[in-house]
Amino acid sequence: MEKKDYETLFKEQTIQLVKLFLEHNYSDADFEKIEGLDISASTAQRRLTNKYFIIRVFNEKENELPEYPNTTDLSYGEFIYKLVKERREKNQLEARSKGGRTTQQNNEQIKDAEGRIIGNYRLNKLQRLFRKPKNQAKFLLHSIYTFKLTLESLAEVLDMSVEELMQVINDNAYYDQELFNLSVNTFYDRFQTRAKGRFIELCINLIDAIKTNNGEKYNEYMSIIDDSKYRLVKEKKKSGENLSDEDVEVIIRHQVKYLSSQVAIADDVGYNRSLYTKRAEKVLANNPELSEVYHDIAEFYKDSYSRGGISRW
Repeated sequence: MEKKDYETLFKEQTIQLVKLFLEHNYSDADFEKIEGLDISASTAQRRLTNKYFIIRVFNEKENELPEYPNTTDLSYGEFIYKLVKERREKNQLEARSKGGRTTQQNNEQIKDAEGRIIGNYRLNKLQRLFRKPKNQAKFLLHSIYTFKLTLESLAEVLDMSVEELMQVINDNAYYDQELFNLSVNTFYDRFQTRAKGRFIELCINLIDAIKTNNGEKYNEYMSIIDDSKYRLVKEKKKSGENLSDEDVEVIIRHQVKYLSSQVAIADDVGYNRSLYTKRAEKVLANNPELSEVYHDIAEFYKDSYSRGGISRW
């Protein structure tokens, strides 16, 4: 399908989905089959939780919904996303109150668990990992990109405000604003419990490695968020060696970390684009969690094959 055709189809589907959701007050369970909308239930849910998609479509003048006028200082797309998000959260609360735990109860459970795991770990304890503030800020940025943490989630774990967190990053690190904004705002509202748990686990493991003076373990844990494994795989590919499935997974994780397209990552590694896509699908068949994020990003870039993603990383 040509780029223009997909772009038109994508916009029409997103507009129709938002209209149906707001008009009929669908819950997540209702997405198994939405009459008149030719997308899967999982795609429908991803579209409604994707802040960037909704803002992108509804900030175009011709795509406004007259019955929902923007009377706030938000852009129209931001207003629509806020409306959808609030409606989804209300629906989820109502569903849980009928037969399961409420969002508030789940949040309390998460906080209790984090309290037991993390103890007195706070931002000042990052000094146990990195003495220099610039290294602390770099660690936070790599964690945001790798685990897909929102600013609110990371600030919560570190027991500080978002403003304080951003001051630490802005005062001590240079970073690409476009990549940063996409990473903290795009796909990942639904991944935050998992993201926070993995960040906490990484911090605890790094501190343990420092306490036991285990440099090998420290480097192993840091390789989760730094790009050392990717650089090794990239050199391996460019030297003509065959890549294992584990190597391809490293490439996929790097692509997901920096929100790159298949085109950009394949070109950067020196992999035939078509072969990389086929090999990635094979590897992802055994990793549904990574597959979900990978296909979110693939859908994001589908309408712009030539854009190449955020290719400078």
